[in-house]
Amino acid sequence: MSALPIVDPATRTVPWPGELVPLQSVGARGAHREMRLMLRRTPGPAGAPLAFHVHGLGGSSTNWTDLSTAISGQLASVAVDLPGFGMSDPAPDKDYSIASNARWVIAAIEREASEPVHLTGNSMGGLIAIAVAASRPDLVASLTLISPAVPGFDTTADSDPRMALLALPYLGPRLQRRFGRIEALKRAQMTIDLCFADQSRVTPERLAQAADEVQARSGFPWTITAFTRSLRSIVGVHLHRRPSNPWRLAASLPMPTAVIWGDRDRLVPVGRAARLAGVIGNSQLRIFENVGHTAMLEVPELTADAMLELVTAAREAAVA
Repeated sequence: MSALPIVDPATRTVPWPGELVPLQSVGARGAHREMRLMLRRTPGPAGAPLAFHVHGLGGSSTNWTDLSTAISGQLASVAVDLPGFGMSDPAPDKDYSIASNARWVIAAIEREASEPVHLTGNSMGGLIAIAVAASRPDLVASLTLISPAVPGFDTTADSDPRMALLALPYLGPRLQRRFGRIEALKRAQMTIDLCFADQSRVTPERLAQAADEVQARSGFPWTITAFTRSLRSIVGVHLHRRPSNPWRLAASLPMPTAVIWGDRDRLVPVGRAARLAGVIGNSQLRIFENVGHTAMLEVPELTADAMLELVTAAREAAVA
């Protein structure tokens, strides 16, 4: 366990303030691209290292409120809304691939950080974080992967079949439009039911904030496109063995890495956790009991403890 102090996440009842920041990136074919990404910043002690957080499919920067609060005694944080999610602009070329998202995250890190960051990613954000760390290890001091959506064809006994249906052409967007007609609070609760093992860990304030965000995003014309294309990008990494396959990238990672999983994850089976930790040369594995897909939301203090232990290891390795 980490000996570093953890701030009680309950001391922060609202999301950290955000700013739409203009960024530039280069597309896969060399085209110049510009857009605005929402970045939420959590202050830390003066001169503190920076943690940078990347959310998963359907999530946003507010997914990191509790974790960024918990680590704020040691680290400052920046959490990003990926293109088309949260309050960020849609991808300018409708490219929601893992590779494209990684380029935007790199652009944001380069803007925000003066030294390597402690990069954290959940689910799809874990895939993006692996791509960032593999392509730009100079930007990453440590890597924390929380139920990253690494490819595999195993399933859980209680997995939700709707996720596969949402990726299908024609049917997926129709299902999303149907879900969109459900009241926002109920949609927020459906997401919590899918991602949490213990729904009682969600406070009324966090549920209300999630519902408010669902309601706000329902008015964006790009919401369905961003979700559908992002989901297909996740499916796509399951179907190819190119050098950019996440397992191959993970094997190349040089930085200290924490692999964190909940043993009741319904979206990415926990059976992949030990394999991923074994593939990464310098890794620590934490499996939390009675926790689902989003450990940073469900058990932020346990997640913070694992992350701060990794940060300490990274610091010691850098000095050595």
